[in-house]
Amino acid sequence: MNVVSPIDVTSVAAGVGDVVPMILSGGSGARLWPVSRESFPKPFWPLVSDRSLIEETVRRAVGNGFAPPIVVCNQGHRFLVSEQLRLAGLDGARIVLEPEGCNSAAAIAAAASLAAEQGPDTVLWMMLADAGIADVEALHRLVAAAVTAARAGLFVTFGMRSTKPKTGYGYIEVGAPMSGLPGVRSLILFVEKPDAATLLAELHRYAPEVLSAVTAAISGRMQDLDFIRLAPEPFRACPNISLDYAVAEHTRRAVVVPADLGWSDVGSWSVLWALGSKDPRGNVTVGDAQNCYVRSDGIVTAVVGLRTRSWWSPRMWC
Repeated sequence: MNVVSPIDVTSVAAGVGDVVPMILSGGSGARLWPVSRESFPKPFWPLVSDRSLIEETVRRAVGNGFAPPIVVCNQGHRFLVSEQLRLAGLDGARIVLEPEGCNSAAAIAAAASLAAEQGPDTVLWMMLADAGIADVEALHRLVAAAVTAARAGLFVTFGMRSTKPKTGYGYIEVGAPMSGLPGVRSLILFVEKPDAATLLAELHRYAPEVLSAVTAAISGRMQDLDFIRLAPEPFRACPNISLDYAVAEHTRRAVVVPADLGWSDVGSWSVLWALGSKDPRGNVTVGDAQNCYVRSDGIVTAVVGLRTRSWWSPRMWC
């Protein structure tokens, strides 16, 4: 399996056959508290449309050319994920349950190991469950270009042009166009914040402790209805490291597909404000709060779930 290392968006690894979407649904989305919280994090909220972020993500990889997805999530979110897959009309998905969060390298290694069991030429497209993408048709065109490059034995990542400096993103120095691979450029440098064999081989080379722990967790897994439970003890021994740091910053097999998709990292209230429909004064209002008085005199003001009929209620303002 040829692999693509993910940045903050989507990545593709390819071989022959249908693309297997691999969706990472972890974390608590702490910057979007109090809406996003550990028990009900942001992927399960409808923040940019009337569908949840994870359902939007799943729907980007449905149809001809896409196999049922592998979703890696916290075991406490298993029924939330199952319900989102049902809403998306998906059958046959595999839901991999992490005993605890060990960052993206372990999660991706687990999905890659499962995908490799189907055959070394399995296609793996890695996505985060909490990104917003406006132009899905453009995304599919870029996925096609990325798959072609991945079949040539390369890691492929989509590179979004930043609009301002931001420490929360990884950065790529883009090189020259790749001969014979339209839309693909060489990747000179990746700085963070493969065949099923390429990703696993690169993990073996640059992060052997991760691969060793995940391999043991996969070997000891248990099937529980629609869920795949990774063996807890070996998984917990896995180093807590992202794929960016473990592989992407070191591999010499990476290329980049420049992308203009209307992509956004739905990670903070300021991002949701930027994405939202604004009134003439630049305010974004979502929901149906009634009879509420909200006042800001220069300090941070937050209101959540307000609805009252009594003008004097202490829930009316803060």
